[in-house]
Amino acid sequence: MKYLSVIFCPTLVLFGFCCMAQTFKTDTISFNGNPDKFINIVIMGDGYTATEQAKFRADASSLSTYLFNQPPWSNYKSFFNIFAIEAISEQSGTKHPYTASDCSSASPMVPVTDPNTIFGVTFDYANIHRLVVPTNYQNIVNTLISNFPKYDQVIILANSPYYGGSGGSYATSTTGSSSFEVTAHELGHSFAFLADEYYAGDSYASERTNMTQQTNTDLVKWKNWLGFKDVGIYQHCCGGQSDKWYRPHNNCKMRVLGPEFCPVCSENTVKRIHNLVGTNIVARFPVENQIYFCSDSLKFNLSLAKPNPNTLKVVWDINGVIVAKNIDSVSVNKSHLSAETNILRATVTDTTLFIRDPSHNSTHTNITEWKINKVKVPEIIIHGNDQICQGDSVNLSSTEAIGYWWSNGQNTKTITVFSSGTYNVTTSDIFGCPATSSPVTIVVNPRPTVTLVFPKDTFCLSTLPLTLSGGMPENRVFSGYGVDNGVLTLDFPVPGWQNITYTYINEKHCADSVTALLFLDICSSTESPENDLKVSVIPNPTFGKFRLNFDQKQDKEMLNCSVYNSTGTFVLEIKNPDIDIDLSSQPKGTYFIRILTGEKTKILKLILH
Repeated sequence: MKYLSVIFCPTLVLFGFCCMAQTFKTDTISFNGNPDKFINIVIMGDGYTATEQAKFRADASSLSTYLFNQPPWSNYKSFFNIFAIEAISEQSGTKHPYTASDCSSASPMVPVTDPNTIFGVTFDYANIHRLVVPTNYQNIVNTLISNFPKYDQVIILANSPYYGGSGGSYATSTTGSSSFEVTAHELGHSFAFLADEYYAGDSYASERTNMTQQTNTDLVKWKNWLGFKDVGIYQHCCGGQSDKWYRPHNNCKMRVLGPEFCPVCSENTVKRIHNLVGTNIVARFPVENQIYFCSDSLKFNLSLAKPNPNTLKVVWDINGVIVAKNIDSVSVNKSHLSAETNILRATVTDTTLFIRDPSHNSTHTNITEWKINKVKVPEIIIHGNDQICQGDSVNLSSTEAIGYWWSNGQNTKTITVFSSGTYNVTTSDIFGCPATSSPVTIVVNPRPTVTLVFPKDTFCLSTLPLTLSGGMPENRVFSGYGVDNGVLTLDFPVPGWQNITYTYINEKHCADSVTALLFLDICSSTESPENDLKVSVIPNPTFGKFRLNFDQKQDKEMLNCSVYNSTGTFVLEIKNPDIDIDLSSQPKGTYFIRILTGEKTKILKLILH
């Protein structure tokens, strides 16, 4: 919306002229809001010396008051800020070189003057006496840059009591008796890009909002206004090619001073206001685009730039359902929110009667939206089962949030639970909105009481395979080395202790185990003498070497003999029973010799010193 037309002067920059600028006092005549969002009119005086600044402030204030009492400016006064820059000229007045061919027709006569002024405003521009134009554009640009670069429209007020003015980039007028009307007329050119509705000459004729060569009532630019307040298609006159051009009105401020702007010129002025402001929505609350709803109700508010009388139509809707009209604020409560994510929309349209352009509603309708999210209720994730056994634990996690407050006092995303109870978590989001999860219940089941008492402490090797018993409660699982399906079986049974574990799992799937020692020993043979394997170890005890002594030669011929230590670990295999066997490299202790010959088995104990 804000701009600054900068005139470049590369040659002068070399000598430091382009950037020479003064900072002057800037007065606020009217302020309606943030200069970034409102239209800023800057009034600057030319030909006002340092001692005449009070006069300039009064002239600028009177001009502003007059202008904004003229429709449509008066209707949109609240859209503007008015500032006055107290630019100081070395000398008072306005240049009049008396070079225009029509100078003698001025009434009263304007004396020849040549004051040194900051913007060089002069009469007689382009050989037209009343055409009063600033000529020092560089000083204008530098003054704006240094004092108020966010201008939208500049008005230059020339300190001269004689009639004159001009449009162009900078609307200019004198302080003569008709100066305020001249300013309003010149703003029609500078601000609204309107043409004169008197014929200013062929060089000024072109297709404009209020000037055309079209005479077809269905095609003429102002067809929507034909017949309203004397709007028609009126031929220009006189001279040149004026008979080819047409205007919409015979009594418009763009033709003669005094009347109001015609409907066609008013419409384009209001369009220009809309285009510069961009939106009637000056501010809104909340300012965030995304809202997390965590209260019973929340108020949404618009700050609007309103015409006078107010012609703004405001429609509030949530997810396309209208909830309010023509108010600046609306309260949203939970009943309005039908989905997890909801769209609150405020649509603002200026229904002004100044505009009949069919495209107005689509081009000058302003919309602002909020995305309203219901506060997301956290969920608790159980990493495992909600029933655990005594001594075990389970992890509970919350869905993602900013803060976490568990019912057991912990404040991390994941907690570890060891005891029975009901747990919930309260979380907060980035807006500080709290939400509490549904509770989950964790049950800790007791483990069974398990005992293992064998019927006796010692079992003979000859009883293997041995069906185990003695675990309570009954009918559960035995485990240990050589145990399979409740039966102890050893491929190479030797005397010694066996660790047997009994595990019981109850109906809640909680288990406990107990381990007991069972001793396997060499017992006296209960086999018949004829089946006994007759063999002995000599010497026994021994200091290292020993030999097997068989009573029956045939037993020795079918020999399979191995030596184990007291833990049942294999030590060596005896391949030749006729030679001495040497254990001197082994640790001292008890060893067992397992002898297999045919279907006979015998285990002998050997003491190694």
